[in-house]
Amino acid sequence: MFRAIFRVLFPALSCGVFGMFFSFAVVHAATTTVCPSGCDFTSLNAAVIAPPASGDAIVLETGYVYDEIAEGGSINLPDNVTLTCDSGVTYGDSAQAPSYLYPGSTNILYGCTFENTNFDASGKVDVRFLENIFSSAATSQLVFTLTTGITIRDNQGIQKVHFQNVDNAIIENNVFECRFGN
Repeated sequence: MFRAIFRVLFPALSCGVFGMFFSFAVVHAATTTVCPSGCDFTSLNAAVIAPPASGDAIVLETGYVYDEIAEGGSINLPDNVTLTCDSGVTYGDSAQAPSYLYPGSTNILYGCTFENTNFDASGKVDVRFLENIFSSAATSQLVFTLTTGITIRDNQGIQKVHFQNVDNAIIENNVFECRFGN
């Protein structure tokens, strides 16, 4: 009988004792903002150079205007980050040279308008493009080589997608733009 009581009480008591000596903090994801003034950063490039903590979000806020010089032409997004945009914000510019975004693993690109922007998620894991608009003003493309876990869902205007040795891809409810000759 002692063993039966011990088996029931010991786990309960040990949890109580353990809880008295150790406390656990809940960590909430932070949001890094990008806009011309009043935000954390004035360019996406600056926001990723001082990378946010894992699981955080970078938001391109209203007023953000893509500048090829400030953004540096290519940006590597850190792992475990969500990039999202306020309504009306466009990343990239058809009047400037193409921009290149290299998503990290476990990245979500959500609710943005992209123009003249190329993406390469080669070698990454769990990359998601959700509810984005790809502007028809210039060609944009998505490249996935040796990528595992891709979700491309509810996007509009996707122009070019390249897959090579990809595992676990979900592509659903997208509108593709048909371009001939390029």
